[in-house]
Amino acid sequence: MSRQILRGTLVLPDRLLEGGRLVIEDGVIAAVEATAAHSAPEPGHCLIAPGFIDLLHVHGIAGADTMAAPKGSLAVMARALAGHGVTGFLPTTVTAGLDHLAAVIGAVHGVVAANDFANQ
Repeated sequence: MSRQILRGTLVLPDRLLEGGRLVIEDGVIAAVEATAAHSAPEPGHCLIAPGFIDLLHVHGIAGADTMAAPKGSLAVMARALAGHGVTGFLPTTVTAGLDHLAAVIGAVHGVVAANDFANQ
């Protein structure tokens, strides 16, 4: 079992938790904890917030384009967006012929169905 503890100011749904701890076990949040209120911020103190989800639409980023249809484009897009705090996005198309759109939609569906962004 892997365990990681992040310390900093936690952005919670109802408040900021100064001096909080986020405990992650096997890639899943296991606990959100308050540390002693009198403790000084540690070196590298940071703001810990949930990832952003782009619900509007994304055509491309970092030289990758949804319309290119290869699975690798989605991996490039996912990594580039993650660098900006985006943990989920809606890959979208632009106006094109039906055959091209069907190929793009099929490629996106295959990657999402296999949950295979990392192995493209």
